[in-house]
Amino acid sequence: MVDISNIVNISVASSSRALGEYNVNNLMYVTTASPISETPWTEAYRVYKDAASVGVDFGTDSAVYKNAVLVFAQRPNILAGGGNLIIAPMTSKEVEGETVYETISEAMVRLSQQVYWGGLICDKSATDEEVIAAAKYNEGLDSIYFVSASSVDSLEERGLLNSLDALSLDKTKLLLYTMTDNDGALNVAFACAYASRGMSVNFNAQNSTITMNLKDIVGLSADTNITETIYLACQNLGVDIYTAFGGLAKVVSNGHNLYFDDIYNRIWFVVTLKVALFNSLATTSTKIPQTEQGVDKIKSRTRQVCQRAVYNGFVAAGKWNGTDTFGNPDDFYRNIEDYGYYVYSAPVSSQTQEEREERVAPVIQVACKQAGAIHKIDLIVRFEA
Repeated sequence: MVDISNIVNISVASSSRALGEYNVNNLMYVTTASPISETPWTEAYRVYKDAASVGVDFGTDSAVYKNAVLVFAQRPNILAGGGNLIIAPMTSKEVEGETVYETISEAMVRLSQQVYWGGLICDKSATDEEVIAAAKYNEGLDSIYFVSASSVDSLEERGLLNSLDALSLDKTKLLLYTMTDNDGALNVAFACAYASRGMSVNFNAQNSTITMNLKDIVGLSADTNITETIYLACQNLGVDIYTAFGGLAKVVSNGHNLYFDDIYNRIWFVVTLKVALFNSLATTSTKIPQTEQGVDKIKSRTRQVCQRAVYNGFVAAGKWNGTDTFGNPDDFYRNIEDYGYYVYSAPVSSQTQEEREERVAPVIQVACKQAGAIHKIDLIVRFEA
């Protein structure tokens, strides 16, 4: 019998694996506390979806557990966006009988090589210099660093929050909460609750992006030490607080540098674009040619992410008020006004020979109009007898 493959030969090609999206709702909690779990930790961190499991590992009397309770108590919280609470004990060593912990920056370096997080909180009682160094390092990460202070002195000229604001860091969110309980300052607890409430967006859902302004915090009372003077100082420094309006406790979100949602949404947009464009190359069974048709495929994937940003409410059609444009100015303004975004690349024919030999795509430029959010209202009422 003659094999049929002499006439018909079929080969089956499996699809290439794609990289999964980064989960910007993962909240990293770096702690100086040591686990008490009977099961020894052999890993650098553990992932949690409920506070009870944290209580098993750290004890229900620990600050770590109490802060985890606040993380999962928010409605909604990080779980709504598919996130997890990641807890990582800091490494330490004994120096002349004293326990010395790694710096926050060192913890960031070590952990970022093992797991991705969208926001980070550290409960270490660190110097201002150490916190500032960590904030500077965090600028190179796709992450929000939540820095919470417990004293209004941090708003003064040489204070921590004032110093950080002066650096104009794009990925640091400043918080102030001066209330205490029997265990001391609650500023880290506020940061945990705030971060979980803010990092609760399901970016695949329609109109799901939020602002933290006037949101509720479950499990904490309003900061009764906030005066009008402190309120204005926080506004000028971009510091978020939790205060009461007529007895109603609400978060006040300030954006001297960037509002929380600006930081959070932009991080989501950037990491989503990274994965989308990586996968456009990695899942192509042949190749994407270095031609206009090939570049159009990459731009098409870019537009898909932009369309997702419109769908979830981060980006919206509007008027571009800036003077800097690229590509065809008419196309630029029309696309922003019609769709909320514009994607452009220089012609492939304009590339140098060196760029072609390096197989680099022409630079792709994207402009997006953020939908923003309304935080204040001015109303004029006119009466006539």
